[in-house]
Amino acid sequence: MSMEIEIKAWVDDPPLIEERLREKFGDALPVSKDDVYYETDGRFPGLNTLRLRKSGAKWILTYKDKSLEDGTEINREHETVVEEFEVIDELLRRFGCRKFLEKKKRGLLFSHEDLVIELVHVESLGTFLEIEKVLPVDTLELAGIEAAKKEILAVFDAVGIGRDRIEGRYYSDMLLDL
Repeated sequence: MSMEIEIKAWVDDPPLIEERLREKFGDALPVSKDDVYYETDGRFPGLNTLRLRKSGAKWILTYKDKSLEDGTEINREHETVVEEFEVIDELLRRFGCRKFLEKKKRGLLFSHEDLVIELVHVESLGTFLEIEKVLPVDTLELAGIEAAKKEILAVFDAVGIGRDRIEGRYYSDMLLDL
């Protein structure tokens, strides 16, 4: 289990930002993520949403303890690799979960030290720069979160994305509002 600190921002000029990211961080890998979200409708205390994500050739089942503070997502993630989507999809449905949203992201993955930097197009929404830092849960304290936020914001500054472009909502909420 880990804690992820993530900030995302709207990208108005994807080719320019890609160029700046390549100059700063070098080559990128393609990234493709297909997410299916399920509601638990309160059947499991403290657990409202589950996500099945296809990333490359594998599926990952995730649930998160989520919080949003000043446009920064602070998520404690619990993940496991799933062999077959159909089996888990059927199991979740039998447990009474309801599929309520699908999300598709395509883009580029850059790495810098312990930051994950993705320039992604989210279908139906637009293009975003997502930057996350993963912290071990056992070393988590306010100073660590603030240091991670500062490090992430420095990357936005370095590629010319203003703080006014930071998006404080979850993608799922944005998609449901369409």
